[in-house]
Amino acid sequence: MAKDARVLGWSDLGGREATLVQRCAEGDESACAELVAEHQRMVIQLAINLLGDRDEALDLSQEVFLRVFRTIHRFRGHSSLRTWIYRIAVNQARNRHRFWRRRHRADQVSLDQHIADHGEFLSADDSTP
Repeated sequence: MAKDARVLGWSDLGGREATLVQRCAEGDESACAELVAEHQRMVIQLAINLLGDRDEALDLSQEVFLRVFRTIHRFRGHSSLRTWIYRIAVNQARNRHRFWRRRHRADQVSLDQHIADHGEFLSADDSTP
């Protein structure tokens, strides 16, 4: 049986938004599609602004909505649904930045380390046949 929005702590939400959240939390696919339709443009635009790449932004938007649907049961209505989704998008973008920064750092090797691993660095004056 569905719980009333007030019981779930969503009293600050409008009736329509509270109902949408409740339906999504119950696994209603049409409600989930409605939520995506309402917020996807905002998420993609934000992701483009944060990441600077449309393809990355589209990937990120999918991750954002997966996170939204996995955690919607924890949404308490202390902010609007739009603000909550926005925050998830910002956090996902930050996580992606951290991932790429760590990956890039792991791919870099200092010149000193390269010389230690592979021998002396040849100068441009050294000629080898």
